Amino acid sequence: LLFVLLLANLVITEVVVYYVGNLTSQFAGFLIARDSNGFRSLALRSIALIIVNATLKSLNIYFANLISIVWRKYITLKVHDLYFNHK
Repeated sequence: LLFVLLLANLVITEVVVYYVGNLTSQFAGFLIARDSNGFRSLALRSIALIIVNATLKSLNIYFANLISIVWRKYITLKVHDLYFNHK
């Protein structure tokens, strides 16, 4: 389940990063057209996407660390079981 959550979160993060990357060309268009209302709404949308991006990247790190802990616990218990079954 954790692995699926991490994978889904990574895909969503890449989609958000793609949209953030596309915003720079739109900024240039609004600056050239001197459209302050469009620029303001684009700036707010950009800030929201950047906050979402930062949150998703933090969740990626959290899920990866959590998976690392769970897998390390599982591997350690399995190695101990294998070792002590022969004793």
